[in-house]
Amino acid sequence: MPLPLQAALWMTLSALCASIMNFAVREMSLGGLSGASTAFLRMAFGSLVFLPLLLKPGREPLRFAHPWRHVLRGLLVGVSTVWGFEALTRMPLATATALFFLAPIFVTAFAALLRLEKVGLWRWGASAAGFLGALIILRPGSGEGISLGAFYAVGSSALFAAALLVGRPLSREDGALSVMISSNLVGALAGLPWALNDWGTPASLWLWIVLGAALLAGSMRSFADIKAYDLGEAGFLAPFSFLRLIFVAVGAYFLFHETPDAQTWLGATLIVSASVATALREARKKRPVSRTGLPS
Repeated sequence: MPLPLQAALWMTLSALCASIMNFAVREMSLGGLSGASTAFLRMAFGSLVFLPLLLKPGREPLRFAHPWRHVLRGLLVGVSTVWGFEALTRMPLATATALFFLAPIFVTAFAALLRLEKVGLWRWGASAAGFLGALIILRPGSGEGISLGAFYAVGSSALFAAALLVGRPLSREDGALSVMISSNLVGALAGLPWALNDWGTPASLWLWIVLGAALLAGSMRSFADIKAYDLGEAGFLAPFSFLRLIFVAVGAYFLFHETPDAQTWLGATLIVSASVATALREARKKRPVSRTGLPS
């Protein structure tokens, strides 16, 4: 099988697993489990998943050349994941998912503002289109105000973008495995206060099954992301990652009777188009690819 096709299939699997995790988070919230407690369990379980890799014979030792950067990235990932899961429990799934795709747009804005890289007119235009899409979805002048769920979704995307910028040099210097392990461990600790403040446990066998599905899907998504980016370029894979929005919209319609309105679809289209354009521009410049995935 050609490598590009393998990469596309792995990225499609990643989008499907992310969608399953989102459905599970919503289902558990309907059963009384908070998004924060589910996010903590997700990150704690993610730490355990990597243990077999640490015990593999002949594996190169983990490197933590800049430990405080690992801590900072873990804190950003932890809060981002908690906020992302909280958003999934408080607003329509397709709307939250569309706002999560603001992360690449925030990366561009932060990189330019912090002077980490030069951003040209093409990427600024894509960023402006993405933020316009967010405004169309959020409708700040409608009189309803921005909901807490929307705040969590946008905030999660911004924090994850910051984590990506911190993680770029770490992945090159210390390796992806070191970054992913430190992010899960520190992230779980960062999310623990939120989880303890609103802790809950599954009250039925069904919810335990759903929780198990969420944890497995989340870990499988991380693995699929790594495989996809090992085999393909970011610019090629970007459109496949946005299949997640389609999967979520269809699943939310049948499982939770949610139907996105025209404004949500318009805003989502702008955000997705801007994110794809940004990924294509990054691929042309042949920058290193972050293999860390999306928060939720």
